[in-house]
Amino acid sequence: MYNANGDLYLDSLELYRALHFAGYECEYHESPGRHGDRYLDIFPEGMRYLWKDWPAPVLAGAGPPRVQDVLLPNEHWQLVGAGYQSARALAANPKGEIFFSDVAANRIYRIGFGGQPEIYLADGGQTHGLCFGANGELYTCSLETGKVLVYDSTKKASVLTGDLPGHSIAAYRPGGVFITSAPSPTNEESQIWFVNSHGEKFMVDSGIRKASGLCVSADQWQLFVGASRDHWIYTLAIGEQGCLSYKQPFFWLHVPDTAGDSEVDPIAVDQVGNVYSASRIGIQQHNITSHPLCILPSPDGQITGLAFGGPHFDELYVTTPHSVFKRKVKVQGAYAFHEPFKLKGGKL
Repeated sequence: MYNANGDLYLDSLELYRALHFAGYECEYHESPGRHGDRYLDIFPEGMRYLWKDWPAPVLAGAGPPRVQDVLLPNEHWQLVGAGYQSARALAANPKGEIFFSDVAANRIYRIGFGGQPEIYLADGGQTHGLCFGANGELYTCSLETGKVLVYDSTKKASVLTGDLPGHSIAAYRPGGVFITSAPSPTNEESQIWFVNSHGEKFMVDSGIRKASGLCVSADQWQLFVGASRDHWIYTLAIGEQGCLSYKQPFFWLHVPDTAGDSEVDPIAVDQVGNVYSASRIGIQQHNITSHPLCILPSPDGQITGLAFGGPHFDELYVTTPHSVFKRKVKVQGAYAFHEPFKLKGGKL
């Protein structure tokens, strides 16, 4: 059948190759004739194939090659903690311990190695975003208070700057932090700010539709910023004093057929430069040349936080509004407290 709807023969081959690539157990048969000829001849064989292992349960496959590059076999999401009011903003310190904020409860939690979440700060400063700097200091931003705080190893807080309601925050290894601001109720365009180590703040970009999560690349050369009202992650080159240039929509995010926006928020990177972004349909992975590699399903709905942790930064953590999950993976996360990684390009 070859008509305005396309070539059914080529479509069938494409479907088979897609199923095979995705790791499904499948077979492909073809026979000469017109559309609909001989399907009854092969129907009994199809039924025997479909039921061949019954009553054994159907087992999940290993997934496509790019999923297998990230996920370890027989490793699944593990529940780390539950019962939070609005968990978000995951980050790792130089030891690999994980921190996150429960904004509604006004607390910041810490997760040690193999342990359960424990309260780190009972007064979390209404933290909406947090990160760790090159020297291990904890930075936080708040939509409610507009304060950017920095905590030392004794948990003593200092106000780095004020009057800057921040959605997300990312540390820059040479010093300072990038922050996405909240858009106004009448204008979805957001601003990106850079706050240096002296507390001086500079608006370094504007115009991204509801800018959300952001992350510095593994080589510390680019800033990645998600546009939650769009289907893009933008790249911007980082210059002196946090100045940004060469802005472009670079990583295309898949969205459901019923949606026009990705609702992308937290973003993380691994040590070979791949970018991981939490969106409506799960964690989307792209290589540094923008090619989409795979989509990892969420363990429990909307993902509000995303980070690599553990002693070797090879444990992937996510928060959903009320829970924290983790799973061990084959890749390792990159942060401002690491030496910049040399990026060689990615797999296709």
